[in-house]
Amino acid sequence: MILAHVTKSNFPSWPWTLAMAVDANAPFLFRRELLIQSTPLYADLAVLLALLVSFVYYVRLCTLVIWDITDFIGIACFSVQKKDSKGAWVKAQEANGKKE
Repeated sequence: MILAHVTKSNFPSWPWTLAMAVDANAPFLFRRELLIQSTPLYADLAVLLALLVSFVYYVRLCTLVIWDITDFIGIACFSVQKKDSKGAWVKAQEANGKKE
């Protein structure tokens, strides 16, 4: 949420989390049995799946933000690169005139 605020992007919304919340509260809301989280094992798997998807999404968002910041500053990140005479990112050996 902090990263979304700092980058002025929308806070991510996941419809499947709303579906899981409605399913978890189905006995109180609709007087019916649970569908997705019908057993403790399925409930655990649903929570672990939500955690995994959230983690992958957050890592992707952080990586994109870091790339944008380092590109704006003019430095390379996650790799050893330099800008060539045209201003494009190339491998460090190619920028120095040495090619493998």
